Amino acid sequence: MAKKERRRKKIVKEIFSTEQTYQNHLMLVIKLFEEPLQDSLLISSHVHELIFSNLRQLIEINQELMRQLEQETIGNAFLYLAPFLKLYATYANSHERALATLLDWEQKKPEFAAFRREQEEHAEMQGLKFNALLITPVQRIPRYKLLLSDLLQNTPQDHDDYSALKEATSRMSEVATHINEHIREHDNFQKMLSIQKSLVGAGAPKILGPGRKFIKEQMLKKVSRKGGKSHDRMFFLFSDMLMYAKPKPGDNGKYTCCCVLPLQHCQMERILGDLFKISCQSETLLVYSDNKAVVNAWMEELKAAIGKFRQCRQTLRKESSNKKPMRGSALVRQRKQEKRKWEQIRESKKAQENEGKSKENQPAWKQQCMQDSLYPMRQHIKTLMDADTMLCLSPRTSRRKRRKMETTENEEKQIAQEHGESSSECVETAEQEDTSLSLDSNSDHLSTIEESRLEEEEDSETRSFVCNIPANLSNTDEHTTPGCSGVPSATTCTVS
Repeated sequence: MAKKERRRKKIVKEIFSTEQTYQNHLMLVIKLFEEPLQDSLLISSHVHELIFSNLRQLIEINQELMRQLEQETIGNAFLYLAPFLKLYATYANSHERALATLLDWEQKKPEFAAFRREQEEHAEMQGLKFNALLITPVQRIPRYKLLLSDLLQNTPQDHDDYSALKEATSRMSEVATHINEHIREHDNFQKMLSIQKSLVGAGAPKILGPGRKFIKEQMLKKVSRKGGKSHDRMFFLFSDMLMYAKPKPGDNGKYTCCCVLPLQHCQMERILGDLFKISCQSETLLVYSDNKAVVNAWMEELKAAIGKFRQCRQTLRKESSNKKPMRGSALVRQRKQEKRKWEQIRESKKAQENEGKSKENQPAWKQQCMQDSLYPMRQHIKTLMDADTMLCLSPRTSRRKRRKMETTENEEKQIAQEHGESSSECVETAEQEDTSLSLDSNSDHLSTIEESRLEEEEDSETRSFVCNIPANLSNTDEHTTPGCSGVPSATTCTVS
């Protein structure tokens, strides 16, 4: 136990000391190289970004890590900063390109080379070189992983920081794996990009594609289809296709694509010794090499790639899976079709942009789109209907009023005739009294008739207005007029 405790204390001290030294080295890069180059304008801003990448972000992260180490336990500190340490992947991806950029600018710009030599001779550098300082961030994450693993092994399980330290060690392993995978994907992309640039001619296929990965390349001998001869061909194996190309004479590193074989339809078998056959629907290739180890390696890689692709195809269909083997003119036609497809996409996008601009240039009253253009008319109808809420517009009611008015008119006519016949036989005094009574009665009946006529006219006008409303202007909801329960509103009445 005492030995483990001493070892643990030594590791803790190493974590703090190496972290401080690491941050001092990063600050030297900023002080002696990054800031002076930015102020002197010896290099362009683009080159400056290629060389130093996101170095300032990494410094901020590590400064926060040091503060956490001073305030918290080591396990809690790394557990808190672990998600942010994935930013190291960005720096690691661009490191090789940064070194290549440095070498290139030293050769084509003597002032830059002189500046670098002068800064490396500074006393604070202590004999360190600029390249050595730039690679320290790439080496730091694996160093964290080793230190935490060693610390966990020398920490007893009943220690307060054991659980947090165990989880932090697992997180740092995930971060290291993430960075390594990120670097591999970046390198794989750069390799496919270089292969794409090496292909010449109108039939050069599109190498870069979603989900596609480079697996292997090798110069092999292919037996001619006419027989009797063999030719050197460069074979490129990807995750979803196999391609072979012919080296271009007099131009090293350039190839002309001969044929593309989708792995979905590929089959492979050994024929004799180092000779093996690759068949893909109508295409058949006989391939061999003078090196037996090369043949065995290629057969294993090709077999594994075909099996993995078919397994992935069970849950994911890729566009290249449906393609047939292509060579020569077929490749040229495919490239033309892809070109036309992208041109159509660009034209449609351009047409949409022009349409959007034309809409922006229209007047405001044309841009406004009314959801319901009949809304004002409906509001006006509702206002007229609500003007007399006690009025119930019913066809039966109107017909009853009409019959009542006609009956009243007939009765008045009969009364008037009777009074006219009896007036000649009455005494003069009685005649005057009867005349006065009949006049009063007639005036009362006439007033009643006049009121009935006015109500009939009002009802008929309202019915003619309401019932002439088109069906598409009336609301679909049925309204009940207040004071007339259960009777539909005027908008739903039909007058027969």
